[in-house]
Formats: sequence, C-alpha cells, structure tokens
Amino acid sequence: MTSTNQGGPRSGIPAWRDTTDLTPPLSLLIITHSYLPEAEVGALRIARLCRYLPELGIRPVVLTVAHDPSQELDDSFPPLPGIRVERARMLPTPLDFYRSLRRNGRGSGPGASAPSASRPGSATGPGFLRRSALALFEIPDTSGAWYIPAVRRARRIVAAEPIAAVFSSVPPYAAHLVARSLKKRLDVPWLADFRDPWTRSPLRQTLPGWRRWIDRRMESSCLRWADRVICNTDRLRAAFSRFHPEVPGDKFVTLTNGFDDPLTTPPSGGTRSGPRLFLHLGSLYGDRRIDTFCQALGILVGRGALDPATFKVLFVGDNDASFVRQTESDAPALMARGCIEFRSRVNWQAADRIRWDADLLLLFFDDPLAVPAKFYEYLPTGKPILAVTPEGALSDVLERTGAGVWVRPDDPAGIASKLQEALARTAFPAGEAQRRWAAEFHFRSLAGKLAGWVKDLVQKPVTGAQ
Repeated sequence: MTSTNQGGPRSGIPAWRDTTDLTPPLSLLIITHSYLPEAEVGALRIARLCRYLPELGIRPVVLTVAHDPSQELDDSFPPLPGIRVERARMLPTPLDFYRSLRRNGRGSGPGASAPSASRPGSATGPGFLRRSALALFEIPDTSGAWYIPAVRRARRIVAAEPIAAVFSSVPPYAAHLVARSLKKRLDVPWLADFRDPWTRSPLRQTLPGWRRWIDRRMESSCLRWADRVICNTDRLRAAFSRFHPEVPGDKFVTLTNGFDDPLTTPPSGGTRSGPRLFLHLGSLYGDRRIDTFCQALGILVGRGALDPATFKVLFVGDNDASFVRQTESDAPALMARGCIEFRSRVNWQAADRIRWDADLLLLFFDDPLAVPAKFYEYLPTGKPILAVTPEGALSDVLERTGAGVWVRPDDPAGIASKLQEALARTAFPAGEAQRRWAAEFHFRSLAGKLAGWVKDLVQKPVTGAQ
C-alpha cells in the first residue's frame, strides 16, 4: 500500500523511497500477538509500520493470534489493503477452565477479574502457592498457549515463500520465542522489538522468584539469538546493554513509538466553549498514581487558584475500579460536582477527536525505562502535557521536546505547582507540532529506520547466538 501522504519538504516527512525503484520487495515476517482489529495500543505500532513499509521496499507478512471472543476489538482504524495477515489460534489451558468457573460461579460479579501470576500477593502461604500455580501456566505470560500453533504456522509461511527476515514485537512475549525458534532452525535474520521492558517491567516484579529466574533466562537467550534488538527508548536500550554484557552493545538500537496522520480532521480554529478540559486517554492500572494529582486539585481549589466551575478532569479508558474508588475518597466534592469524571474506553477515531478538544493532556506513568504510546499521540496536537511520573524516559522526552512538564508522583504540592505551570502554557497552532517532530516521530520516518536495518541484515551474513 502506498500512503496518500507522500511526505517531502512541506510535511517535514522524508520521502524515503523513489517510486521508480523496480527492485523486488523483501518479504518481512512480522510476528506479533497484538494486531488490528485488537484494541490494544501495541497493535497500532505494528499497523502503522506496515502502512509505510511497502513504499520502502519491504512487504510485510503478519503472523498474529486468531480472534478470541473475549478480546476487545476496534475496527475504527482504516484497513490496510495488500497486507497479508496469517492467524494462529491459542491452545486451551487449565487456566481457561479455571477462569470459566470463576465467571460462572462465585468469582463473577462487579470487580471480579481474571487471576494472574503477576498480580500482587503474599510472598508465602496460600496466596503464594496460588500465584506459583498460575505462574506455571503463564510462561512467558498469558500468550504462552499461542506458542506452538504460531511456530507451526510460521514454519509453513517460511516454507511456502522466501522470507528475507523476521521481525517480532512484544509484549506479549511469546512472539519472541516463536521468532527464536525460526532463527535457530533457519538462521534467518531476526529483529526483536521491545515495546516495553521484559524482566524489569514493574508489572512482573510480583512473580515468584523461580519464575523471574526463568524469565531472565528466556530474555538472555532471545537477546543473544537476535541480530538486532530494538528498544523503544534510549533508557531501555542502555538498561539491556548494561544488564546483558554478554551481548555486543552495537546489537541494541532504538526505535521509539510515534504518531501518524490524524484519523479525523483536526479543528481549523475557533474556541471551544465550556470548562477547560484536562484529559487522560488510556487505561489506569498497576502502580500509576492519580491520588496525589487529585490532592493537588484540592490544594489549588482551596487556595482559590482554580475555580471548580472552570475545569473538568476526564479519564477515558478501561480503568481499574480501584482508581475510581480512590478518587471518590480523595476528592469527594470534586467528584460530586462533576469536576472529575471517568468514562469507558472509546474507539481510535473517537479518541482522536477528543484529543483535539482538550486544553491540557495528562499522563500518569510508573516505568522509568518506557514512554507510554499516548505521549506520541498527544505530541502532534501541540497541547501542553502534564506528566506525573518518576524521572526516566518520559521525563527525558518531555524536556527534550518542550511538549510539557513533569513532576514526581509523591509530591501533591509539586504537582499543584506544575499543574499551574502547564495551564499557563500556550498550545502550538494545529499542524505546527506535527511538522516540528515529523522527521523523528512520524511513523513514515520510523518505518524508514526499520527498513534500513532489515536491508542491512539481509545484505550481511548472519550467525547464531553470540
């Protein structure tokens, strides 16, 4: 597929490939558990790379999971004609039976959730034994049941047509294990893409010690067998290199997340009526904190620095119920007045529209090695961003781009001060922010980097694990 936006000087996006080039395209097998129309944000990274790779001389062949009735789907992202998609089913596991019993028995009802080995729990006793049992069936995670069918389908694809290279993207992490099996069997060039950390992800620190040991062994093996290890932040790249000195440092490269052309037409001008909108798009879970942000709102309202009649904080996403309960406890008056509201997830196109309506864009993040994909979605709007996050990759990119301010999550008074600073900022005119950062963060530019690495590996002899 060739995009209708050809880039060039006006858009600030490089025109990467001369369309008169008649060189046959290289087939790239992309192995990913997350792909359209799945509603996971990781699916967008792959789809957007696939959108531009064909005009760069790379023909994507996507291997992903077969649709499951329990998956949340989103068909609002435009289809990608000409992209071949192969699907492999998940095998049933004892956990599926267990979760079915919970849904149909006492475990069902409001607030009930599927068990997971990575949920917090006691280090000993029944909770530990239960998590250990769950951890046994979640290797490398809940995608483990996809491994065998995906390996079989991948081998059939490779046997049927010449595949120049393999690109796998995680999480979930079974995709890397599938790609590793092809690397060992065929010695095909392999690029391993990490959208998030693996063993150092905050969500995996509650796993039993024996499972973390297994994860570290799997991670090390994948890093050694891969020909390129792609990390989505420089901090993650540095961490991998630091914790795996057995792997040559030049194997690690950075390919950030990014933004694409809007799915909806940005507003041409004018002023939106009503209260100022402070918007968070995306799910809240894990150790991300909004309690101190709510306390900061209370501080500003109490001082008279912020009038409750003039603002609305809107959280849009599949948010854990504990965050709603915590907010009702921390800011009951603001919740009662409708100054803070939680709404369910909306589709990609609706999210695109609501971003442009916001006056301030919010981020709550807890991983110092990663940058949430929504930062890059926020960036081309030009709206100021406030991030409540520890110092790390997100604070780095905020400071470098000047797109907003950040503050540590344990400081309500500091959050109040930074909130005032963010509200005093002026938004960039529509389109200016996109032009400013297109060469670095537009997905056409990112696809150009990936295409370059693929062609470089295809031209060089590859070897086994180092």
